[in-house]
Amino acid sequence: MSALSPGSTLGLRSYPNQMTMIDKRQVSTITLDEWAARENLTGVEIIKLDLQGHETEALKGAHGLLKTSVQLIFTEVEFGPIYDKNSFFSDVEKLLKDYGFKLFQLYDLYTTLEGQLVAGDALFVRRPA
Repeated sequence: MSALSPGSTLGLRSYPNQMTMIDKRQVSTITLDEWAARENLTGVEIIKLDLQGHETEALKGAHGLLKTSVQLIFTEVEFGPIYDKNSFFSDVEKLLKDYGFKLFQLYDLYTTLEGQLVAGDALFVRRPA
């Protein structure tokens, strides 16, 4: 598992074998809008995200695409603090609602041994105008 933030207590308890830090590296990032411009894309219809709790930041960097061309977003979402700095399902849902998206379905939900909902995948679709 690769992540931009270290695991939280809940994350370490939920994913003990995947969250042991082996290496730490500096990485550069760009926004989705910058990427689309660099690739000369006039639009993107589907966005798929699995960013270990940084989905909200990525979506904020897709402002232009979300306003104009994106129709579907399939993204990992967290319901608990898996990482020291992760966004939550409610953050993603609120941001996308402001762009005209609604939750269609949740998939592959993960719970702790105690039954606490921790993470899953969510499909958001653009609401009809």
